[in-house]
Amino acid sequence: MSQGGLNLDAFVSQIGEFAGVLGHAEGTECQDWNSEAVDRAFGWADYVQGSAALLADDCEAAAVDRWLATQQAQHWPSSQASASTAAAAAPASRLLTVGALSGRDGAGGARGLLLRTLALNPTAPNA
Repeated sequence: MSQGGLNLDAFVSQIGEFAGVLGHAEGTECQDWNSEAVDRAFGWADYVQGSAALLADDCEAAAVDRWLATQQAQHWPSSQASASTAAAAAPASRLLTVGALSGRDGAGGARGLLLRTLALNPTAPNA
């Protein structure tokens, strides 16, 4: 299945990878990230954001959003977010929609989501 040059099967797989990156960004794992790891995390964010922006068809976006909701409920629970972080904002992995990842919702896309996740994590590098 593809849309506007975007292979949707590959795209949803990449979103799963990015959800893992967000899970690490929410947890204590990120305290060990060096600049290369941070660059890789933002590379994933940029890739997913660019790919999500290519998904122009509302029906396809809605189908991907339904798939994301199912995956988030079953497989991507918030990793190890602290109670204060959880109270401050919904876990990043619960916010994945095509609109959020592409930036169409005005919140900065996948890159902004990763940045906010790291900023809310007191164990993140330079937190």
